[in-house]
Amino acid sequence: MLKNLLAAGLSTVLLLSVAPDVFGHGGQYRGPGDTVPPNLGGGGDTAPPGNPGGPGSPGPGAPAPGRGRSAAASGAPAAPTAANAAAGRVTTASLGFVRRSRAEGFERWEFWWEHNKEPFLNLKARLDNSAVMTGSVGFFTGRGKRNEALSTNRPSAEDVKQRIIPKLIPLMGEKHPDVVDSSVLAVGRMLRVDDAAEALQPLINTLGHDAQTGRESATLSLGVLGSSEAIEVLKHLMLDTREGRRLTNKPAEVEDVVRAFAAASLGMIGDSSVVDDFKSVLNDDRLKSKRDLRAMALLSIGLMRDRHEEIVPFLLKCMTDRNLDRIVRAQAPIALGKLKELNPESTVATAALGEAVNVFLDDKTDLHLKRSLAVCLGMLATVQDTQAVDALMNAVAQDNDDQVRHFSIMALAQIGAQDEEPDKNAETHSKLEAFFMRELSRPKRITHQPYGSLGLAVYARNENLQGTKARAIGKIMEAFKKTNNPSFKGAMAVGLGLLNAEEASELLWEEFEDSNDQPLKGYIALSLGLTRQVSKGDTFRTLIQKKGLDFKFRLQLARALGLMGDAEAVSTLVKYLQESGTLNETSSAAQALGLIGDKSAIDPLIAIVENKTKNPLQRGFACVALGIIAEKADLPWNVVFSVNSNYRAKVPALSEILDIL
Repeated sequence: MLKNLLAAGLSTVLLLSVAPDVFGHGGQYRGPGDTVPPNLGGGGDTAPPGNPGGPGSPGPGAPAPGRGRSAAASGAPAAPTAANAAAGRVTTASLGFVRRSRAEGFERWEFWWEHNKEPFLNLKARLDNSAVMTGSVGFFTGRGKRNEALSTNRPSAEDVKQRIIPKLIPLMGEKHPDVVDSSVLAVGRMLRVDDAAEALQPLINTLGHDAQTGRESATLSLGVLGSSEAIEVLKHLMLDTREGRRLTNKPAEVEDVVRAFAAASLGMIGDSSVVDDFKSVLNDDRLKSKRDLRAMALLSIGLMRDRHEEIVPFLLKCMTDRNLDRIVRAQAPIALGKLKELNPESTVATAALGEAVNVFLDDKTDLHLKRSLAVCLGMLATVQDTQAVDALMNAVAQDNDDQVRHFSIMALAQIGAQDEEPDKNAETHSKLEAFFMRELSRPKRITHQPYGSLGLAVYARNENLQGTKARAIGKIMEAFKKTNNPSFKGAMAVGLGLLNAEEASELLWEEFEDSNDQPLKGYIALSLGLTRQVSKGDTFRTLIQKKGLDFKFRLQLARALGLMGDAEAVSTLVKYLQESGTLNETSSAAQALGLIGDKSAIDPLIAIVENKTKNPLQRGFACVALGIIAEKADLPWNVVFSVNSNYRAKVPALSEILDIL
């Protein structure tokens, strides 16, 4: 399966015996530190919660290397092998990324940002000047349609049908997994539901591909495609029927990850006719060992458009069912919150807020569930729900778990940001503003400071709050000047960008020029992009072509140029792509083109796709870029799983979904 090349680079990266031009493809830029986070791809973070001691502090030594994909599932690194590469499993583990302590990393703000950033950046909408309101179904799920009348630079539906799809569908029949994985997902993410028939049968045929990753990717692509015509096929896969086994050429049983991806795909389609099938998966004691399948079924039931009256009681029952695996049970609050997030007019999920608060406050509630509940309260509660607000504030002040406190800070920010009539709730807003100012400027725990900055920025984006934005900008700028911690500065830079703080541009630019810390420079570039400091475009375009540049920094520069609407960035990257000599350079340039999203990159990318003398990973990256450029919705398809997620309670299938670019 397409795997991620983590991450934002806050600590040292050690690649064990890896050639400089060997890279996996399709990965999201998702975490702090070039370390494999605890249990990446595994069954959640089951180790005792830990505090990394603040960014920049040294961690314990690395553990011994693990084994290929199984090592990825346990969070251990593995030395790269020819077998891994041949099997299409060039992952963070097979690349030899060295992790540090078992529980280090997830508490840091970069993880929250990388999972939640897409709605704030909304790159594609910036490119075509369209606007999608936060909270709409299309905004978070990709189920909505973009405004074609304004999409002058993005590929049209005809571009997709006439120029791109005919080049990608034949790739599904190739042998190399990297090409197949990338092409099937690219097709799913760019074809509209009305045109799904053009790819439906080729995708179904790919379910029987010789490579397991090909079968997995085809399953996932059927959900990304979004057609109800795929429901019956996906049900056969999820339920491991005789037909499902025939489709996958697996007479013994449909593979676990394929079944889990089928559940996720049914969730993305959102047709509530599958609710009973989800329930059967969760109620069948014979499936207790199928944690991936059950976790994805429980999470996906929260993506249904209707039947909320029966779904909500079922989720509440699951939430308190101690016979359920802890990681599986932790998906229930997220699913409950998603029902409201994706269906804002529905009141059924909101009615369960009181019970959710009670479970959150219960001392017997396990840690995974409590973290999920903190996220859930941010989706369900309003500023008028004082019990929920107080519960979250008390958790920030008193809870022993870093992650519960951090999730609670961001949940409070979300609650305050959504109030359309703050004058009617002036007392609560006064308390919220004072809370965020304190967590930014005078936190009892220094690790709260970056969350205080981000939380204050998210909260102060509420345009109905008079004067809060100006006060927030002033406080964040003041904190930026005082701290020497590059990670914390990065959070503050992002916060200033979210607030469109043009008055901070000179301060940020001085730090950009003075700093040698590439992750910090990347976040500053992102902030300058958010505030459309187009005068910096020349510098960013020059930097983005620099040979040997850290690929993560290159992607941040690409995001910044895309946010600026820089007209020259595409031609610059196309030239760089055509002249790049290593896979690292090719992959980062291709992904950067995808992030900027201009259709003038289509032909150069197709040229790479069709060139069979190219490394399969290079061709795969070009497919990934085409899929991103021609994405049918403004936000990436996996946003529905990444935004407002409890990324501390992940099964391997969910990890893979979150890590695909």
